[in-house]
Amino acid sequence: MNSWTRISAYLVPYIAVIIGMYVFKNAWLAILLYHAGIIIFLTKVKSEFSMKSVFSGWEIKTAIISILLCSLAGLILYQLESHIKIFDSDFNKTLAEMGLKGTSWLIFSIYFVTVHPVLEEMYWRGVLSNSRKSISTGDSAFGGYHILVLMFFIELPFLALAFLVLSFASWYWRTVSNSHKGLIIPILSHSVADLSVIVAANYLLTNPTLM
Repeated sequence: MNSWTRISAYLVPYIAVIIGMYVFKNAWLAILLYHAGIIIFLTKVKSEFSMKSVFSGWEIKTAIISILLCSLAGLILYQLESHIKIFDSDFNKTLAEMGLKGTSWLIFSIYFVTVHPVLEEMYWRGVLSNSRKSISTGDSAFGGYHILVLMFFIELPFLALAFLVLSFASWYWRTVSNSHKGLIIPILSHSVADLSVIVAANYLLTNPTLM
């Protein structure tokens, strides 16, 4: 893969988020554009990616450690919000404005913890992976696009922390994928991380006094 193709791939989520959330104020549009971009890209570079990798790379010890670590994401989010208020005061309103309310939020949550982790891992830790031992440009690009999303919900001082955590998570999943030659552990632990965040967000939404 040449450098221009890789840079274009890095830009896919940024463009999707800008169009979906900044122009049309719709989270569904953002994530579906992003996923459509992933699928188109995977189709174009299918010779560089094997679907077998989605089900490969299982190792019980690494899997347990990864899943346990990722399950803490929601708990940490809850603790931060409970003690230092990292969310914007209009968190509920912002979600509603983005089309995430009631049934739409429920369906989005299910989609977010099932389809989303699979596509992201196939993309970032699959075709866009590299063998660099330290955090790479791709890891930073992964962390960076999330900041465009989180700017709607999280207070400014904590965005830098979020960027570092997400870039580290990308590096960790990439390292695990490279070490065990497969994506199954990153997919499962990514899904657990997303689930824990959704659970924490739901709890905070139903207990607004904590925010």
